[in-house]
Amino acid sequence: RPAAAMEDLDDLRAVREAIKGKRGPELFRELLRHHPLLSLDDYYKHGVWQDDTMRLDIQILAAHRLEAGAPDPTPLSEVKMPDIPPPPP
Repeated sequence: RPAAAMEDLDDLRAVREAIKGKRGPELFRELLRHHPLLSLDDYYKHGVWQDDTMRLDIQILAAHRLEAGAPDPTPLSEVKMPDIPPPPP
């Protein structure tokens, strides 16, 4: 399985690169690609996005997907975003 392991590493690098410059809603959309049933409340608290947590969760979900041989995540263009409440005053 060495060749498959190398492909998995390349895929994980691609995921890291894809999320590197993203923040807030854009990063949450990436996260929803991997797990469409997530709750906004877990990543948007008191008007503050939990970017570090989202990045970590995306990488964990991607690694599990690759290890399980699951299909590719939903295309980003098909991900529906929930309504995002404005930050508190």
